[in-house]
Amino acid sequence: MADLRGRSLIGSHDPIIPGGSLSRRVSILPIHSRRQTINPSESVQWVDSRASLALFGSGESPVSVVHKRQESCDDFDEELESTGLLSGEEFDDLNEADVSGLDPDDTTYEEVAAVVPNTDNPDEPCLTIRAVFIGLVFTLVLSYANIFFYYRTTPLVISSLAAQLLAFPMGRMWEKFLPRGEFKLGRWNFVLNPGPFTVKEHVIVTCMANTSYQSAAIVDIYTVKRIFYNGHTSLLVTILLVISSQLIGFGMAGAVRKYLVWPASMIWPANLINCALFQSLHHEETQSKGFLTPRLKFFLIAAACQAVYYWAPGYFFPVLGTFSIICAFKKDDIRLAQITGNSGLGLGAWQIDWNSIVSFLGSPIIVPAWAICNIFAGFVIILWIITPLLYYTNTMNAQNYPIVTQNLYFTNATQVSIGPFMTGDAKLNETVYREFGPILMTPFLAFSFGIQFAALTAVIVHTILEDGHRIKRQFQESIGNFRDIHCKLMSVYPETPNWCYALLFIVATIMGCVACHLGNVMPWYYVLVALCVPAVFLIPTGILQAVTNQTVGLDVITEFIGGLMMPGDPIGTMTFKSFAYMAQSQSLLLISDLKLGHYMKIPPNAMFVTQIMSTLIGGMVNLFTAIYLIETVPEICTGNKQWSCPYTFNTYTNSVLWGVVGTK
Repeated sequence: MADLRGRSLIGSHDPIIPGGSLSRRVSILPIHSRRQTINPSESVQWVDSRASLALFGSGESPVSVVHKRQESCDDFDEELESTGLLSGEEFDDLNEADVSGLDPDDTTYEEVAAVVPNTDNPDEPCLTIRAVFIGLVFTLVLSYANIFFYYRTTPLVISSLAAQLLAFPMGRMWEKFLPRGEFKLGRWNFVLNPGPFTVKEHVIVTCMANTSYQSAAIVDIYTVKRIFYNGHTSLLVTILLVISSQLIGFGMAGAVRKYLVWPASMIWPANLINCALFQSLHHEETQSKGFLTPRLKFFLIAAACQAVYYWAPGYFFPVLGTFSIICAFKKDDIRLAQITGNSGLGLGAWQIDWNSIVSFLGSPIIVPAWAICNIFAGFVIILWIITPLLYYTNTMNAQNYPIVTQNLYFTNATQVSIGPFMTGDAKLNETVYREFGPILMTPFLAFSFGIQFAALTAVIVHTILEDGHRIKRQFQESIGNFRDIHCKLMSVYPETPNWCYALLFIVATIMGCVACHLGNVMPWYYVLVALCVPAVFLIPTGILQAVTNQTVGLDVITEFIGGLMMPGDPIGTMTFKSFAYMAQSQSLLLISDLKLGHYMKIPPNAMFVTQIMSTLIGGMVNLFTAIYLIETVPEICTGNKQWSCPYTFNTYTNSVLWGVVGTK
């Protein structure tokens, strides 16, 4: 831990390449076409690093980055051999590692080649005090802000993109104003200001923010139990549940890295946006002497315009956020309101509030065009064709209820209030429930649940038919067989040992079992059953997200399984769902960040440590912020129009549907 460069917080040693092969220090340029076979004769770049000096057997200062373009590999081989820098054996290793024989399935895709650098400098500062401090700042801010707005009637999500953008000027100010030099703390030496704010530090900050801005699912269960079921879980048990559910998925991610991170075909489109932004900021930084680069100036201007613009739909004239022109022409026509209104099918309605547009499906900018067309086609078929067809034919007495709603109803069309037939420990009182009659859902809600079941089946079948051969092949291969240029560059850095992931998984699972047993939340062994569900779906849903930037959640199937095992126990059912759902969600989150680190050449150990740290801190901030809001905001989630908690109410609805009476 001498200078906090590279992986110094994890182990300060120079990354000397085993075997002395230069192949891991070579990057091939250019790569332009999709699945194009790389021609090593086009360009070869040596990367400046102490690792290169160690390889060359020199103790002098780092060599300059040398670009050498030759008309043929033979001419360059002769010149390289004549330098005497490589021994005969090392020179043979370089020729044997020639990348012209790359498997077409493992070569770089054009969308990746356009924004992802295929060069690396292992000496570049990465896991520094500066990166960790800025990352922790955004961890605290985003985890607090997002759980705060989570309960608002119009939820607002501040994504890690905000941290990625704001971290750059913060890093530059740190670089300019804080003192340089080493500082001692006991036997450790720290570098407070290691110099220019590097792209690798920037990636660390962004990934730390990315793991903390999403709210912990167990906090939602805690809120539902407190507010809707008048129950209480001890603080210690809740903390153990939060930590366990947040980290179990990280442990599972280690087992699927080979299938979802290392292959070039696993693109992860959302990460390409991050890579493009990193490249724009840091590449242009080297060409600009001023504090504000042209791209940063453009961003600040655009951000200011967006802030001013938001006042129109957000404050002065909220109706502009979502409005229906057609419905306004004939306000008393109920059928017209159902078809064109904002609370109906929304046919012809308009939105100019970007937050509303991206609230549920995410940004359309990063989704492939074919996937957007697929989503739109499904939307039209389900919402604009099937839903009105079911409603206006009065299927399942649909016209007794609103055309689009997630509420549940009794047979007399009154909205469900479950208080009268629940016991004090949030269990179903079947005797009282029979007096009220069965709980019903609308055809729209029933059909949406059916679609989710169908989607899970479809993603498994698609994965087997489309990617089964690739998964089988990769199951039989090791890291040395991945010929992608980014894998070759990343092979300089030691992978996080599998036992670290396994230990994390075991510890988190034990914590979850202990918490469920002590808090009487659900039988402890159901935690193990819950983890079997993401174990089946993790690779199929991961491949889907890696290719299309869309994923299929495990909400419905896990609620269904939990309801079967624990009938009449809504909190146990939702806890079962949370463990299964969060295991998959957190696994894909870590895998996505590992892929970003793979693209930007971040040591896997650095990613592993910072992800765990920010996840633990973010989960605790989520929990204590939720407790504060529940105790201080009057009628939160029940009668407060500003704090109606749409996401929490949806969790409550599902707990009634699947946990209380779903399997009866």
